[in-house]
Amino acid sequence: MSRSLTAQRLSESAHGGFKRLDCFRKARAYAVKEYVGTYMAQKYGITGEKPINLVFLSIRALVPNLIQKAGTTKVLTNILQQREYAEKLGLALSDLHKKLKLHKILRAGVVDTALSGLSIYKTSLSASGQKLSISPDIDVDPMQIYTQAVSLDDLTVDPLCRSFDTAGFIGHRVRIERAKLMGLKGWDKGLIKRLPRAGSRHSSVDRSELLTQEDPGSSTYNAWQDYVNIIEVWVPDAGAICYLPDPEEAIAKDFLKIEEYYGPPTGPYTFGSLTQPVPDNPFPVAPVGVWRDLADMTNRLFRKAMDQADRQKNVGVYNPANFDAAEAVHDAVDGEMVASDDPQGVNIQSFEGADPGTVQMTQNLYGWYNLCAGNPDMMSGSAINSDKATGQQILQQNASVSISDMRDMQYEVTADIASKQAWYLHNDKLLFQIGQPGIPLIKRQSTGEEQQLYL
Repeated sequence: MSRSLTAQRLSESAHGGFKRLDCFRKARAYAVKEYVGTYMAQKYGITGEKPINLVFLSIRALVPNLIQKAGTTKVLTNILQQREYAEKLGLALSDLHKKLKLHKILRAGVVDTALSGLSIYKTSLSASGQKLSISPDIDVDPMQIYTQAVSLDDLTVDPLCRSFDTAGFIGHRVRIERAKLMGLKGWDKGLIKRLPRAGSRHSSVDRSELLTQEDPGSSTYNAWQDYVNIIEVWVPDAGAICYLPDPEEAIAKDFLKIEEYYGPPTGPYTFGSLTQPVPDNPFPVAPVGVWRDLADMTNRLFRKAMDQADRQKNVGVYNPANFDAAEAVHDAVDGEMVASDDPQGVNIQSFEGADPGTVQMTQNLYGWYNLCAGNPDMMSGSAINSDKATGQQILQQNASVSISDMRDMQYEVTADIASKQAWYLHNDKLLFQIGQPGIPLIKRQSTGEEQQLYL
């Protein structure tokens, strides 16, 4: 282990990692608000504030084109004698993905990728009695492999790294009950007792979870359970997993716990994106950052056109000499005939109404938005207005290239997660129950019959 690895130095560096992500967290929080609309965290709203939520419509079209349901994992090898084992390993991974409902985890990651530019996953093994790094919505048994989505709000990374592959450390914030930490072996109990209550000192107001929380730091909310924030940090050069108090609440002088890292050499974290890399930076461009301006402009003009349409009115204008005829026209029902000596003396004039130029500009903005967003109209199956079949074919081809590229990126992310899971299946003997020949698997033959196998 590196002699230079001290709790205070790592805590200060992790604090710098959180600071480096400040702008990204603020942009993500704003993007989440755009995605959910203006009414989720408001008790009262005004109809028409956001008449068309283009960000939501784009993500709704994007996600099912990238991830629909749990797939089948196929493990390949160039060593002929090991192909049977590779096939069994693929069956075991497919079974694990169904248990973890991996497609839901990946869908959440794709939404986060569209909003923040980055999806973050952690793959590890749930140690017996230690589940602090498992999200509350994932049910993981002891000694089970798991994959969880990590929020960008909780990520800390080497503040000087140019890529995640060369980062000096990567970690994330964990919110956990103080009593649970006190019950774990090998932890600094005195330091745990001194940890501040979660939310009591946190200065960040840009976390997306606050969208539906009025006052999360209030004692009323935390009185029934004592939660604390800690960070779990992977340090590749030291081969260690370090647990520290949240550096945004207090800089630590001692470790809560430090243990040898056990897992694949590439580490527990997997990062994904849907855009091309940015030179000399680990953070990609968030797609919603490209869409947002056009979405805002489209909504502003949409509201303007709606206001103009609301002001539209039909008013009867008549010559005072034709008062009787005007009254008769006013009281007449549809289809009724009204006699008048001067029919031109009574006219119905239309005032206000949506300006054709405003409506046309709104349509233009929507077309530009559709172009910048990667053609969600095509992805969602909506009809595209095109004067010629050739133009529509070009649009479809361009959309196919874009969506195929994003699918390839998502396949790489999923393959990286599966490779980490396969490492534990291959190396951890505690996953196998004593007295059984291996992990039970079922293979369906081409004849429809099922065959019992064991990994």
